[in-house]
Amino acid sequence: MGSVETGQIATLVQALLAVGARQLIVDLDHVGQCDPALIAFLERQRRLIATAGGWIIVIGAPPTPGDDPSSLVEIFEIYSHVRGLRDPHGPVAIDSA
Repeated sequence: MGSVETGQIATLVQALLAVGARQLIVDLDHVGQCDPALIAFLERQRRLIATAGGWIIVIGAPPTPGDDPSSLVEIFEIYSHVRGLRDPHGPVAIDSA
């Protein structure tokens, strides 16, 4: 993925955030190579959106959970939020699912 594709993804993410999106999943799983500037951009956006109570998950980059800058607490908060969206009665305890 070159600078053109990197710019397109960055523009799309910025547009989604500008219209109010606060939960984004960016799937880079099938990307062979990625411009480091895109990863840096996504990380900056992830930190900014987290201050507003949102989240961005990047799939496929970084390639391993050990490289992911998200804390385990953040990951569980995201999981709880997504579960709460699917259950009309609110978040469900993991053990009861």
